[in-house]
Amino acid sequence: MQAPQNATQYFMGQGMLFVGLKDATTGEPMGLRHVGNCTDLKLSPKTNVIELKEAMTGTRGLAKRLTTEVSSSFSATLESLNKDNLAIALRGAITSKVSGTVTNEVATAFKGTLLKLAYAGISAVTVKSGDGVTTYVAGTDYIVNDDSISIPLTGAIATADTGTGVGVKVNYSYKAQDIIDALVSGELEYWFRFEGLNTADTNKSVVVDVFKVAVDVLKELALIQDKQAEIVLDGSCLLDSTRATGSKYFRVTQVN
Repeated sequence: MQAPQNATQYFMGQGMLFVGLKDATTGEPMGLRHVGNCTDLKLSPKTNVIELKEAMTGTRGLAKRLTTEVSSSFSATLESLNKDNLAIALRGAITSKVSGTVTNEVATAFKGTLLKLAYAGISAVTVKSGDGVTTYVAGTDYIVNDDSISIPLTGAIATADTGTGVGVKVNYSYKAQDIIDALVSGELEYWFRFEGLNTADTNKSVVVDVFKVAVDVLKELALIQDKQAEIVLDGSCLLDSTRATGSKYFRVTQVN
């Protein structure tokens, strides 16, 4: 006679990942923001142990295991390279600029090179000499790109450049833009929440709250490649001392 069997509960997950800064006083998240499409999400619990061996039988048999550390790593792969996700990954600070204009931005132009400006997304560009007397001709003396100015090898600016550059003043308009300064913030602590669906079990809900995560700096920001760029957030689940009961690391909720 065959022993009774329990039904196998399979799991194949999809769902949405949310993140919020953790309030150090209340222990709760300070609002949870959807990170966009997340293609990979993993928690990797682990323990470190010391193995004690007996010294009486001559075989040095394993007598006891002592757990010396409990921890879990965290990893999420995000496809949305929005300003907020980049700021987390790069420990960056965001400066949002509304569209505007710049008058008489001082720069030095060198023939055959790119002249960068303070802002990107430029239009309505005029370039004058440093003393403001000469107005240079667009398309001949300089070329306006989407985000910068190119100085040709010919034209008035090129002719005036004897190797030390030519002082110019640039007027232009620029589009609204977000600027992320990388590696200017310290390590922050985040609450991550996964609101998932078990596609192997009629899309039943599975919710995972990870209470306190310290995220490592992004290992790689791929700027040129032949596939969709991704942000891989790796980090550690920290012990959350604000939680009086239950796990101090993360909690899984399965809806029946």
